[in-house]
Amino acid sequence: GSPRVSPRGPMGGGGAPNHTNNHEVFGGTHIMLYLCEKYSAQIYSGDMKHKSASLGWALFVCSNLSPCANEYLFCIRNHLYGPQLDHAKRRLLRTLATLELRLEEHRYLNGREFSIADLAAIPWISALDKTDRCWDDLALPKLTNLVGWYSSCRTRPAMSIGLRVGSNEMFGAYRSYSSPGRVAKISC
Repeated sequence: GSPRVSPRGPMGGGGAPNHTNNHEVFGGTHIMLYLCEKYSAQIYSGDMKHKSASLGWALFVCSNLSPCANEYLFCIRNHLYGPQLDHAKRRLLRTLATLELRLEEHRYLNGREFSIADLAAIPWISALDKTDRCWDDLALPKLTNLVGWYSSCRTRPAMSIGLRVGSNEMFGAYRSYSSPGRVAKISC
């Protein structure tokens, strides 16, 4: 059967099928690690340097970009302006600056080719792109390496299909809570 996705009930991300044994897979990072291990032959090109970079940057996305973007988007969605949003924005900008520096010297997060790290990061950048006013509020156009990487990655055939899955449910809620002018009033 399939692994149980979470001991606390349904969580985002879903579970990956495993037909040989029954075990739990829960939380975004655990699901990503499970998929990396299960499909390592397809995910990694073989050398340890590539595998280490891919996994390291995927973990960076799960432990930094994911919670920072989620916190920022939560504040926007729930109209939490002021110190809470300012704090979330500062944390997210530091994380995006780290990605910008990495992409200054590399085409992809792992260095030389598209990897699980890029796959984990793109939906968060896409959520910021699709949420009213976030792109401008965060001054993302100034992060030229990040913007170029995002533009390149999101046009990959499988990625563009994946980003459309659930887009109305996922991004529609953010759009409906964020009105023109609200986020723009927040100072950087």
